Amino acid sequence: MAINVISTLTLILTSIPVSSFTSVTTNPSISSFQLHRIKPISRTCFFHHDHQTASRKPLQLASKNDETTSNSPDPSPLSLSNSFPPVLIPIAESLDSFTGGWALSYADLNPSTPATPAGISFLATNAGYAVAGVLLSLQGELTLGILTELAGLVSFWYHFSQLEYGGGEFRSEVKLALLCDYVVASAALLTGGYYLVSMGWQAVPLPALVAAVASVVCLLLSWVWEFGYPYMFWHSLWHVLSAYTGFVVGQTHLGS
Repeated sequence: MAINVISTLTLILTSIPVSSFTSVTTNPSISSFQLHRIKPISRTCFFHHDHQTASRKPLQLASKNDETTSNSPDPSPLSLSNSFPPVLIPIAESLDSFTGGWALSYADLNPSTPATPAGISFLATNAGYAVAGVLLSLQGELTLGILTELAGLVSFWYHFSQLEYGGGEFRSEVKLALLCDYVVASAALLTGGYYLVSMGWQAVPLPALVAAVASVVCLLLSWVWEFGYPYMFWHSLWHVLSAYTGFVVGQTHLGS
């Protein structure tokens, strides 16, 4: 019985033309498809099939930093006017034009974020403006007191955005906060400077004058080392010393 079965299978196989075997093995699409089916696919990656080359390639998944570049141009106040209030667009354009883009650039603070100890400590130095502003306002110096409080709030907003969005590509969200920081800080500094000139620098206590000079030096050094921890160190000193200077100048103006 077994011999009869073997003989029958032999007759069937010999009756099939050899060309039918070769057409299966030499067909590139079939062999390629079979090879891909037996390849393991990682669960951590997504793939798509290229029908022309019969190969699998990883899909490019956009990250948070790629969101503004995949479907939109460079997010700057000049190209994304919707990100800026209309009244601020001419100011942003003038600053960019006059400084060659430097004024609205900012430091890359990676790896710090608003949630890291370094980032939290850096943001906390803005509290000096709030304390100085509240104390001045309670004592009757409303103009400089309110401006100092606003300077602290806007500075916190700017540096929080700076830490949140990181560097590598300038974001319109950070540029808008930086521009507002320029406006409010300039108003507070001009007011304090006017008080200083009207009273005469001799009327201001020497420690406040020393703090004023030291604060400017720290600000300049933060622009020299405009990256990471060095920037946060020097700019934190600028926050503390400038808040102290504004408080002493405001108190002196009240007593004059």
